[in-house]
Amino acid sequence: MCRSCCNLPPQATSPHSHGRTSSFRVSLSPYSCSRRDASLQCVDCGFHCPVSWLAPHWHCRFFFSCGSVILRQQGLTIHSSRRRLAARLNSGVRPHTKRHMSTSEKIKAELDWLLEQQQKLLDLSRDNKDILDFGTVYQKWYSKAYKIVEALAPERLQEFSGYYLIDPKRKTADAGNYAIQDYIKGIGARLDIYKKPLWDINNLVGVRVLNQVQILSALTSRIDSVLQDVTGHLFAELQDSELIAAIQLKKISKRAAGALAGVVLERHLQRAAENHGISIGKKNPTIADLNDPLKSKGVYEQPTWRKIQLLADIRNICSHQKSTEPTDEQVEELICGVNSIIKSVF
Repeated sequence: MCRSCCNLPPQATSPHSHGRTSSFRVSLSPYSCSRRDASLQCVDCGFHCPVSWLAPHWHCRFFFSCGSVILRQQGLTIHSSRRRLAARLNSGVRPHTKRHMSTSEKIKAELDWLLEQQQKLLDLSRDNKDILDFGTVYQKWYSKAYKIVEALAPERLQEFSGYYLIDPKRKTADAGNYAIQDYIKGIGARLDIYKKPLWDINNLVGVRVLNQVQILSALTSRIDSVLQDVTGHLFAELQDSELIAAIQLKKISKRAAGALAGVVLERHLQRAAENHGISIGKKNPTIADLNDPLKSKGVYEQPTWRKIQLLADIRNICSHQKSTEPTDEQVEELICGVNSIIKSVF
């Protein structure tokens, strides 16, 4: 390893030397540029440099003498000039790391990519010489787009796939039922008596692709609402299973069953407050802390408020008052009441 490019002490010198300035891969632990958390590897020969060989300010001299380097931190690769990267490390500024994307952001990013392919698909559909290229690009595009439409707008899935798939009931091909699949298979238009095509297949394919893109474009506004519906459905299933568990638990411990039902009610009221944009001051609000703001914002009326208040009292007996044992009737009323609330308050 070139001692001149690493500024390594004598004991770090290795028999292999490239006779020139080498490039190195530098590995740092997350949120650190300390010597003890780093390791060097020559990209030419793979030689590893033990961290203990490096001088106290290795990164300053190293980056200035080695030219462009590769810094890998938390899976992110950054190519930078030696001076810019050295300046960032010496100033304590760490490389940007990838931000975790939410499900909604991932779907929007995928949808944006699909919409960006419109011009490429239209360009390839204009000339029959590009049928193979068009088929390769379109099949990949259609497979991804199909899943998006299926998830966000299942009622439009048949319309979307209809532009691509050949109608199995079709007896004779014409301009009205000619599909993208015909074009990919190399099936052209029927000829008239003058041996000229009855329709322009390139124009028809372009129109059908454009129709599919327009369906995808209309789905952008539905992403958040569909995901919210899915989340709500899963949340409701979880609540039902927890109440079933509370009913079974009642045979063993009435207190535990009542406490579990109370948790279900508390979590449901928290979700209702979030859905209505109601801010709760406490970090861990109780049922009572949630009940009053929901009533004052008009989420439900006085009778529901009183019912929740009663359920909260029973829950407190089950969870806190050790001197008073909850009765079977109270626990049954709590479980049935919680089941009623989660089905009527949203």
